[in-house]
Amino acid sequence: MRARSNAEKGWLRDEEAKEVIDYAAEIAKWGHGLSHRRLKEHVDEILHARLRSKFPETSVSAQWTYHFMEKHSDRLHLYVARPLDTACGQAVSEQTNGQYFDIVEKVQIQGDEGKPITAECTFAVDEGGFQANGDEGFEQVIGAKGKKVQYQQQKGT
Repeated sequence: MRARSNAEKGWLRDEEAKEVIDYAAEIAKWGHGLSHRRLKEHVDEILHARLRSKFPETSVSAQWTYHFMEKHSDRLHLYVARPLDTACGQAVSEQTNGQYFDIVEKVQIQGDEGKPITAECTFAVDEGGFQANGDEGFEQVIGAKGKKVQYQQQKGT
């Protein structure tokens, strides 16, 4: 009874909350995870479009996103983003990813001077390097729960 009463007081309808969760998870896959501020802005736009003048000018509170994340912790998680150079992020697709690993496998088999390269010697070849662009701050971003790493696109040098 209390949960239903609280749900009725919530800003977002169930279908809107689902859309926000799906949106946050999808753009996180693209390397553009939402921060709490961007999540708040997104929700404010949705509510302003639906409620118009009934939506208060103060919008949802800054703490609202933290409660939203807690309520939907079965689907969303807060990550410390690892940098992903924008050019690399835009170049990734199933096809390019497959081609990359085909090349890695070919190089492993052909090896160096005809000797195969062992898997231990190619450890972490799929990992990104470091970003030496002077902007190595750790941004927290929202992504789908269950990932090990959440990448965030940014300019590289």
